[in-house]
Amino acid sequence: MSLTCSVIIPVYNQWELTRQCLESLKAHTQGAGYEVIVVDNGSSDATAEALPVLGRTLFGEAFVLIRLAENRNFGPACNLAAQQAKSPLLFLLNNDTLLWDNCLQPLIWALDEQKDLVAVGSRLLYPDRRVQHVGIAFTQTALTHLYRYFPCDHPVVCKDRPVQALTAAALMLAREDFLQLGGFCEDYRNGFEDVDLCLRLKTTGRKLKVIAASTLCHLESQTQGRKAWDEKNAVLLKQRCGHLFSPDYHIHGLRDGFVPFLTESFELGLGMRESEEARLFLATKNKSSEQWKDAILNNPLWIHGRRFLAELAEKQSNYALAITLLSEVAFLRQSKSDYQRLLQLEKWGNEENRHLFDAAHSEIARIDSVRKDLSVARAALRAVQKSGDRFLCQLYEQGLQDLQAQLAHHC
Repeated sequence: MSLTCSVIIPVYNQWELTRQCLESLKAHTQGAGYEVIVVDNGSSDATAEALPVLGRTLFGEAFVLIRLAENRNFGPACNLAAQQAKSPLLFLLNNDTLLWDNCLQPLIWALDEQKDLVAVGSRLLYPDRRVQHVGIAFTQTALTHLYRYFPCDHPVVCKDRPVQALTAAALMLAREDFLQLGGFCEDYRNGFEDVDLCLRLKTTGRKLKVIAASTLCHLESQTQGRKAWDEKNAVLLKQRCGHLFSPDYHIHGLRDGFVPFLTESFELGLGMRESEEARLFLATKNKSSEQWKDAILNNPLWIHGRRFLAELAEKQSNYALAITLLSEVAFLRQSKSDYQRLLQLEKWGNEENRHLFDAAHSEIARIDSVRKDLSVARAALRAVQKSGDRFLCQLYEQGLQDLQAQLAHHC
């Protein structure tokens, strides 16, 4: 049987995750012609002894183990594996994923049938079946997983979606393209190297796309210290690839029927149309609290619903639910008043939600600093103007005018 693709899985400790990943790969890809290349980054747990045995048991001669003496991190591990891969297609896969039926074939078909594609990615869900990844979107200052926490059956996450970048947690592309571009930049530390790669893949003139029919479970960021290098990685990405991406978070939102807005910290957010908020409120106002919860889960950007249910929960002394809902409102709107409202419940908090209040204090300080110093808003506007996006220019110009008026009023 000829090889359809080479599945590349870098691992470092966390043996149970690796075991589950490999077993799910075997169970849900019966009959597929592939090899499995696992790169062990110098694991010190049971991985070293158990991995060779399980790999051979599950995949026989199609299992390849690359054992490194030390942890060389995600990018270098993938680069080594790609050089040894025998298939024309690479499927880069995190070991904190669980495969479901029909994961690989939709990706292979997409690359084979759509010649304008250079890479494709899977739709990734959390264990509770909410969305973790349907593509990476960009604002003027940051990148984000698009529609994170949306229900898996929401219409906006059930369609194939062209994007500027994909996560390498489940990414398929041609081995030739990967090697010609030099693979992953090895200056990153377990983060952002996949975005860097995707932006360089765009320079080939072909597109990247999420293929909704390929769906995996992603436990996400299980590697110890996974986020420790995010700030340095982000700086490196801007230095290397800042000219290769443009803001598109608002474009996705507009196409999907949402309303982009500017937060008080001059970041871009998405909300529902007021008419849709009102329709939902009328349809739900006489329902039970459980039905309210269902409506909120099915409409993740519904601000009014969260606020209403939070007030009801607080009246019923269900402070844990009220804190959760108000923190979600604050996360979505990023307004000082919403963070202050959350902090009114701080005395009913506990260790499990302590981080929510810490974040609220931090965000209030950030908003205050932005709104006291017009240089931040002016710099944001200048950056948007360089992009040439008319919608964003109008949004940021109005935001700056509003801020200037507020400061003048307070003076």
